[in-house]
Amino acid sequence: MALAASPAAGEGLEGAWYVLVHYRDLRSAQPEQDQWEDRLFVFEREGDGLRFREFPVVLFDDESGRFARRGGESERVLGAWEPDAARRAEIARGLRVRADGAREKRLRPTPGGWSSARSAFDSARTVGFESIVEVDLSGAAPRVTVADSLGSSAAHALEGRTEYRGERTGPGGELEGRFDRDGRRVGRFRMIPSGAPRGLAEPPPRAPEEPTRAEVEERLYRSLGRGLAASDALPERFAGGGEAERAALGERVRAALATLFADQGNDPRAHAPRLERLAAAVVRLYAEEGRSREEIGRMLEDGRLRP
Repeated sequence: MALAASPAAGEGLEGAWYVLVHYRDLRSAQPEQDQWEDRLFVFEREGDGLRFREFPVVLFDDESGRFARRGGESERVLGAWEPDAARRAEIARGLRVRADGAREKRLRPTPGGWSSARSAFDSARTVGFESIVEVDLSGAAPRVTVADSLGSSAAHALEGRTEYRGERTGPGGELEGRFDRDGRRVGRFRMIPSGAPRGLAEPPPRAPEEPTRAEVEERLYRSLGRGLAASDALPERFAGGGEAERAALGERVRAALATLFADQGNDPRAHAPRLERLAAAVVRLYAEEGRSREEIGRMLEDGRLRP
C-alpha cells in the first residue's frame, strides 16, 4: 500500500477509508455543541497517479443512533457519534454509498505528495466552479485538503477550504488528526481503513459533473432570498425617518446578510465588498421603493436582485 511519492509517509493511502469527523461549528447558535459527519475516501492507483473519489453519503445497515426522524425528515443526531463493534465490522466489509455530492479527481505526483490539476481555462467574463484536491505526505501522517472556488479570473466570489491534517497513525492503521473547514467547523477526524464501497456497479461509475460556479452562486442567492424573507432580524417594512434611521436599517441589513451568508458555509469577511453592495441595494429597496422584506427576498430568489 505504500506510495512511492513519499517513503517517509509511514502509511499508504491506496484503498478505501471511512472518514469520521467530530467538530464544533464556531459560528452557529450553539458553538459548544459537539457534532459529527462522515464520508468515504477511495484512492486507486491509475498509471503514475491516483484516482481520488469522495462519497459524502455513506449508509450503514443499522442507522439507529446516527439519524432521527423530526418533522417527517431524517436528521443527523447531535453529539460525537462513534461506531460500535457491529458497525466497525461493517466498515471493514465495505459500506454502501450514494452518488449524491460525490466527486472524482485524478491526482498527479508532486514533490510532497499528490495534487489534482487546476483548470487551464480562465476567463474574466465566465464564472465557473473549480475544486482542487491535494495530498501532502511530508509530515508524520497524510494531510488531505479540498479547496473549492467560485468566480472568474477577474474576481473570486466564493471560496471554501476543508483540511484533514493528519497528525499520527493510531491502532489498526487509523489516521488521526485535526479537521478544519473554513475556520468555522473545527475538530478532530479519523480515517479508518475500509473495505471497497458496496452498491456500485463495476467498474465504478464516474462521479457526476461538478456544478458550474454560476449554478452554485445561483443556489446561494436563492437560499439568501428565502432566509431574508423569513428573517426576524429585519423589519417587515421600513418605517421611514431621517439619515440616522436609514443608517440603523443598513446596519441591521448587513448583519442579517452576513449571518445568512455564514449559514451557507461562507466567510462574510472574505466577501465584504459583495455583501456591502447587496446590503446597499436592499436598503434602497426598503427606503426608496417601499418594498417589503418578503418582496425583497423574492427578488433575490428569482434573480431580479443581484449585487
